[in-house]
Amino acid sequence: MYDFPLLKIYNFLETKITIANSSSPEQEENFYELLKIDHHKVGLLIGNIHEKKIPEEFKGPLIKGALKTLMKIHGKHSLNFMKYSQNIISKNFSYLNNFSLFYSQIDYQEKKIDFINAGPIYPILVRDGVARYLRFGHQINFTNPQSSFKQVSVNLRSNDLLLIVTNGLLNITDKNKATLGLKKILNFFERCSKDRKFSDLSYLKNFLNSFSESSSEKKNFLISFLEVR
Repeated sequence: MYDFPLLKIYNFLETKITIANSSSPEQEENFYELLKIDHHKVGLLIGNIHEKKIPEEFKGPLIKGALKTLMKIHGKHSLNFMKYSQNIISKNFSYLNNFSLFYSQIDYQEKKIDFINAGPIYPILVRDGVARYLRFGHQINFTNPQSSFKQVSVNLRSNDLLLIVTNGLLNITDKNKATLGLKKILNFFERCSKDRKFSDLSYLKNFLNSFSESSSEKKNFLISFLEVR
């Protein structure tokens, strides 16, 4: 059964951010950090570790703590933040060959988000009843210093929803081992948009548990809902 033992809600003027994690507190493959970086901006960091076997010495809070410190120093400059993150990961966490990082600056006064997506993390914009995957970014090898990053800016409108999900959500399987996939997720949130109950997690839990009924395999994922009022 899918549930969200880790749930946080943040409000900034006309912007509401809900972050739900299906992982238990002791699991660290999905993590986030939200930090105010200006009088009208917050930085949102989402990390996803895809390694099947994490070495004994790996401590999730250690890498999260290092990236949080970088956010405080370089959070206003997204490209710098990502480059310094890459440097720290390549030097101190070199076994993380399969790692995704999403970093964004959310200007809740101007209703704008700038983001860099390095890996299979999925930003989805729901606007006027239509859900679109913002297909910007690609998987980065953080141990390769030659990797490059691309920054994207999106202007938000009232009643928009911006979702950011890690790939565990897409990889949920049913009893026949068929995966949920991106298309079903887009369709689900388009249906939700009619009732404006995007972040009512009972809808999402019922949907996931109905799809994965009789499946013994449980996937961990993190999902962020950014609602513009």
